Amino acid sequence: MTVSTHTARFDTGRAMTEDEMRKVAPSIFALSAHESRSERFQPIPTIEILRGLTKEGFVPVGVKQSAPAPEGKAEFTKHLIRLRRVDDGNTYHVGDTVCEILLKDANDGTSAYELMAGLFRVRCLNSLVTQTGIVEETKVRHSGDVHGKVIDATYTVLKAAEHALIAPQDWSNMPSTAMRKTSLRRVRNSYGSVMQRVIRRRRSSPHCF
Repeated sequence: MTVSTHTARFDTGRAMTEDEMRKVAPSIFALSAHESRSERFQPIPTIEILRGLTKEGFVPVGVKQSAPAPEGKAEFTKHLIRLRRVDDGNTYHVGDTVCEILLKDANDGTSAYELMAGLFRVRCLNSLVTQTGIVEETKVRHSGDVHGKVIDATYTVLKAAEHALIAPQDWSNMPSTAMRKTSLRRVRNSYGSVMQRVIRRRRSSPHCF
């Protein structure tokens, strides 16, 4: 499931409004689980996480949900959100590499909560990209202490993405795949100690994300 929309363009792209997202992927706004789920299933409200990421500077530039959705599940089915910074002043060209976050979730049992920060090469300014590397990724199942797990996992991916943006912008100049993987490991190592402090701080003070 890919997301390619006019709002995700690299020349005139912008953040989508919640009204625009609701028309394309209403399941993003589900606050409860589908009636087919048992009491053990813990819903994860995607929209609350999305609003938190938006406050941190990563905005939704494209959304999509499974289609056709099973009968009665259109408001809960699997959806995918594409996020990136659009206010950083960067100008992208075909061949450049950009850091984006992909968020996938569902509250009907068809998907766990998945968040991935990756490096993507711009193939066309109309938003077409190909993945070249993964900075960080995480998955949380809809059971147990989902609230705490989602907060920790989301901030891990968020911090990884932020540090990737600080790294050299033109990753395509790396001489080999091995060199690129080495650089990505250095990115992860650089935020490790900071991330531990962030998680401890989040756990010690209530936070709605």
